[in-house]
Amino acid sequence: SRVLDSLRAKLKDALRQTGRAGEAADGIDLAFCIFNTKSSQMQYAGAFRPLIIVRNNEIIEYKADKMPCGVYINESPRFTNNIIDLQSGDVLYMYSDGIADQFSGGPDLRKFTIRRLKELLIEIHSEPFKQQKLLIGKTIDDWRKPPSGIGKQSAQVDDILLIGLRVK
Repeated sequence: SRVLDSLRAKLKDALRQTGRAGEAADGIDLAFCIFNTKSSQMQYAGAFRPLIIVRNNEIIEYKADKMPCGVYINESPRFTNNIIDLQSGDVLYMYSDGIADQFSGGPDLRKFTIRRLKELLIEIHSEPFKQQKLLIGKTIDDWRKPPSGIGKQSAQVDDILLIGLRVK
């Protein structure tokens, strides 16, 4: 959390952000982790970006603070620092909003949603990461296609980033 607090202060200074009406409200959404391999603990802090752990085929979600690194109307003075005890076999995921916000193909333009992403991660988490990458890519590509082959494939609307780590 101290890294995010410091980053927010430096970003606000660099962008000359004071929180006054009319100025740019640029910021960064991110998840940040520090691992201690000796104690099998990690620290996590998030600016609008959560952490998901798949453990024993179940999702454990660590919610992010609802504020970016940067100026924000309802910002808290500090980001929350979560200390997490890791277990062998845990699979950790951090991701951008681009996956959940991806529109489907065809006329209805539904979003992929975090719920679908979580279901997919539970389904594939035990696969090697190379295989997970292929499965996620295919799932998103299929999602973007029109359901009956009629209509247009939706464009990728945002960055898509997903990072996974497996605890040994």
